[in-house]
Amino acid sequence: MITDPHEIANVLGLDGIRYMLETAKYGPLTVYVNVPSCVPATAMETTGARLEAEDIADLRHNPWVLGLAEVMNYPGVISGDEGVLAKLAAFHGRPVDGHAPGVSGRQLNAYASAGIGSDHECTTVAEALEKLRRGLFILIREATNAHNLQTLLPLITPATSRRICLCTDDRQPADLLDLGGIDYMIRRALQAGIPPVTAFQMATLNPCEWFGLHDRGAVAPGRVADLIVFESLADFRVKRVYRAGQVVAEDGRMLPWSGSAMQRQPRVRSSMNADWGHPRLCHSGRRPRRALIGAIEDQLITEHLIEPPTLRDGLAGGSGA
Repeated sequence: MITDPHEIANVLGLDGIRYMLETAKYGPLTVYVNVPSCVPATAMETTGARLEAEDIADLRHNPWVLGLAEVMNYPGVISGDEGVLAKLAAFHGRPVDGHAPGVSGRQLNAYASAGIGSDHECTTVAEALEKLRRGLFILIREATNAHNLQTLLPLITPATSRRICLCTDDRQPADLLDLGGIDYMIRRALQAGIPPVTAFQMATLNPCEWFGLHDRGAVAPGRVADLIVFESLADFRVKRVYRAGQVVAEDGRMLPWSGSAMQRQPRVRSSMNADWGHPRLCHSGRRPRRALIGAIEDQLITEHLIEPPTLRDGLAGGSGA
């Protein structure tokens, strides 16, 4: 697993990142981290922490850190914001993940020129092709709240497939348990007629090459024996999982793990400091229309709506809410 601990960093800063690193590295699942690049994501947020380049630079020396996580502040990259460019410079030569929804043309050129090498925000084949032509890896996303795999399947051809990876990006536990994660994406790709070797490359070899994990991702001499065993391509289900040659899961169940025992359970400070005795999440409904965020089904992109508020006892949001 390669993850971006952005959410815990938004709340707890470096303490949250170090907590994730310490708790993850002792289990049977190999977990690598890309350092959050945008904490907070935008200047409009009120968060529990703010991370600048000097705060995160030392993390690049941690053996469990691969690079810099999705650079969500794409306006800052394109406009040459000094703080954003300093973070990119701190991780120069490492994988830097992108986040550039709808960015095109000269602005996309500027974004890619800053050293960012991937994007997982594509919602159309045309957008993904333009980014591929700029040299980016395309990470096709199938999350809980963003379903892009089906739309982007036509992107996968013999000419493009080695620059395409599969990713989940915000997959809720219920979906992981009921449907699966990357294995679910492989099943969907196989059902759509993607050649099996191509489907597995996008889930294994391609992401390992993008993230610089050149000692794994393929079955070959000298590679780490991180392997899965399955019985049928017709209904791809993982039967057995190996980590470094040791069986760690079988028939959907994790086996007893004999890896390194955690010496000390890391702790983090409490982050919930609300006065729940007197909540008031409502406001005057005198204004006839309000700006709203409009959700688009199966997408993360949203609409800007102007609508009248729902009123209760003269208040928007309900009385005592």
